[in-house]
Amino acid sequence: MQSDNNWKSFSRIDDGWFASEFEKKIFRGEVDFGFASIDFSKNKSQNTDLSEKIQHYFLNKKTSSQISVVNNLIALGAGSLQIPASYNGQDLSIKDISILLKNISKYDSVLAAIIGLLNLDSLSSLINNFANSKQKQKFLPQFAKGNLTPYLKPTSLYESIDSQKSSIEGRIEKKFIDGEQVLGVRVSFKDLILLGTSKSNCFFINVNIKDFNNIYSQKTHLGTAICIINDEIKGLQYQKGLKSYDDYLSYYACTGNDIFIPFENIVNETSGIGKGLEYLYKNQCYACNIWPLGVSIPINKTLTLTSWYFAHIQKQNGRQLLSYKIVLAKLKEQFSQCLKLQILDNISMQQGLSSQPYRFTAILNKSLNINQTMKQLTLLREILGSNSHNIKTESRVRTFYKVAHLATELDGMSHEINQLPLIKKAALACHPYYDKEVQLLTDKKNFDLVQFDKLAFQHIGYILQNLIKLWLYSFRTSFFVRLLFPKNKYKNMIKRMSASFTFLSDIILINWTFKKKINTSFAGQLGRSIQELSTLVTIYSCYKQPVFNNSAAKDLIKFSIKNGLYNTQKSLNDSINLAFDRFPGLLIKAMLFPLGKPFHYSSGNQPIDNEIESICKLENSNNEYEHSQFLQKIYDAKQKLKIAESAEIAVTNVTGTPVTTDNYETLINRCLAAGIVSIEQSEQLRDAYQSILDIQLTNHFGNNYEKKKHEE
Repeated sequence: MQSDNNWKSFSRIDDGWFASEFEKKIFRGEVDFGFASIDFSKNKSQNTDLSEKIQHYFLNKKTSSQISVVNNLIALGAGSLQIPASYNGQDLSIKDISILLKNISKYDSVLAAIIGLLNLDSLSSLINNFANSKQKQKFLPQFAKGNLTPYLKPTSLYESIDSQKSSIEGRIEKKFIDGEQVLGVRVSFKDLILLGTSKSNCFFINVNIKDFNNIYSQKTHLGTAICIINDEIKGLQYQKGLKSYDDYLSYYACTGNDIFIPFENIVNETSGIGKGLEYLYKNQCYACNIWPLGVSIPINKTLTLTSWYFAHIQKQNGRQLLSYKIVLAKLKEQFSQCLKLQILDNISMQQGLSSQPYRFTAILNKSLNINQTMKQLTLLREILGSNSHNIKTESRVRTFYKVAHLATELDGMSHEINQLPLIKKAALACHPYYDKEVQLLTDKKNFDLVQFDKLAFQHIGYILQNLIKLWLYSFRTSFFVRLLFPKNKYKNMIKRMSASFTFLSDIILINWTFKKKINTSFAGQLGRSIQELSTLVTIYSCYKQPVFNNSAAKDLIKFSIKNGLYNTQKSLNDSINLAFDRFPGLLIKAMLFPLGKPFHYSSGNQPIDNEIESICKLENSNNEYEHSQFLQKIYDAKQKLKIAESAEIAVTNVTGTPVTTDNYETLINRCLAAGIVSIEQSEQLRDAYQSILDIQLTNHFGNNYEKKKHEE
């Protein structure tokens, strides 16, 4: 049996704010396919005044330190994107913020991530979203003017979720300031790591507040609160460290020895005491729905389209790379990832702070989406081969790995470690009985055995109900039954995997609760399962949208659903392997997959329709802030090569030599003289290869390198 402390770690921390209704239904196997009624036509790009100012700044930017770039953008208004106009902020909607981050990401993804974090996951967003009107009037105009610039710091969110408190302790005291008695919190901390610029001057800390002398309340433990730390707080010491993240930010260490924080510097003042964890969690969920997608999508699209176009242009053993099945399969995976990000982004842009359907899954998706974009970069390098280091787009987007590093550093720990407390608390927030049972087990004084037995029997009935539901859907989605009843095939498959997740997560969490030693790596696989399920439901819900009416888009959605089902099945199977010993694991697998594992990896190696490029096309832009010009050159080269395809085949067959950018002039002239190709065909082929050579490459040697003839 577990100790009391371990039981308390399984207690619930929320009153309904941890998970959305959409996530709760997936966790319980009650999939809601009707939530994503999104009008994609409303999300068209529109230039804002701020966007034009930033574009003008990039076009006329003079050589200066990178840190001054962040300061200059904040001075233009990039540090007050969501602050209302009544406080002199930019008052941008979620859609406008997302579009602005996408445009900056085309210029520099690291800079876009920093701007996104400064606006959505820092002190300014906490004040904007949760402070009272008095605090907003005091602080928000200062952020809008640039007088206050927040530091970025590790959030300590996951640590707080797991322990239900903060590592920074504070006690309530009275202090006389200007002849008046003021209530506040006395706090000490040492070497708090921050990331900021030369103008950064404020940040927040999550403090575990106690009232030992009952000055403010009759309770001793009051919970956590978000405290505003700025220059008004005396006793702070800063130590500057090294520059980082392309020199846009510097490290700072802040030490506060016995500092006094008045109640007016607590977010939402006394009403915010005890709600620090809630504010921190909601703020990060909101941010994770916006900035990771805004930064990743342009990079994802650029990498995918560059791979797609170069697969037409590059040749190996006399064949275009597009004729290789493995290249086709990987390209389709890239387009599938683009489609997922596009759908998730469109849903997030039409939801507010409290209505986002993704909460804990948004936090899980943040690392997954960033890592998937990193894989796109790897595939581009594989397709380009030795040419990859020459391509200007590749050299620009390669810095995206620093975005992944920044996200991990601010989370405090690796994604795998952070999944453990998230999944534990998600289960308590979503499960109909788990929380009630834990409450009874932790209350030794008023333990009600009759009530516990009643809950236990209801819980057993719930497990059996999910098992029967799982078997029914397994039969309904079997091959022969699908032949007789083909309607709603994918919907039933998603319901089947949702029931499988509900049953398995219940069994694993019970095992985890009562077993002292268990491989907690299973939490990562359970997290991946519910991520895949939530994405599957979202993609299927958008299947009948007008924007996806063409055959290529529908084919890509089907491909995404098939591989999503396979990934969910694989994650559930891996969860069993990690959570159970051999023989219990085999028994559970037999219950989970009574007719065998139904889903297999879809390679998608059939030819890709040319219309597919429109699915993830870049926004129409006149240098919004670049990338599309380079892609346009690659696209034009691909189209010209396609027009001259018949002439290229004829030249290759006659000469026995594949046409390349090195020999095309010689081979074309030879075939033209022999009458193999016409003058028009030769000009088309010559124009196609010249357009390939015109693609802008990176000059690794600057102006210091010139080819010289070597004399013997």
